[in-house]
Amino acid sequence: MLSLPSAIEVAGLWRLVYLPGGIQPEAGLGWLLLLRGPGFYAVAVGMFTFLFTDIEGSTALLQRAGEDVYAQVLADHHGLIRSALAVHGGTELNTLGDGFFAGFSSPRACVAAALDM
Repeated sequence: MLSLPSAIEVAGLWRLVYLPGGIQPEAGLGWLLLLRGPGFYAVAVGMFTFLFTDIEGSTALLQRAGEDVYAQVLADHHGLIRSALAVHGGTELNTLGDGFFAGFSSPRACVAAALDM
């Protein structure tokens, strides 16, 4: 019987594929994470953690503060998020408006980055 890989995909940004035979059977790693960057790149994973961020009430803030002030707030926000990702080994996978989607190789690094944010 042929075993086909099972996969999970989110909005074309990343795909998690399970290979029944494993890509590194000696290490017990049967999962391959395909991340979209300039192209897709593959990472063998045993465990990983995702972080999603969002500025709550950002539309109301834009309306109250105006475009110029909001643009500076957003630039400062992006700098803060990217700095925390860099310090804690996070990878920026996607941004949309004020939201970030990032990946980490461990839950501990993800939580440390979130606390710094």
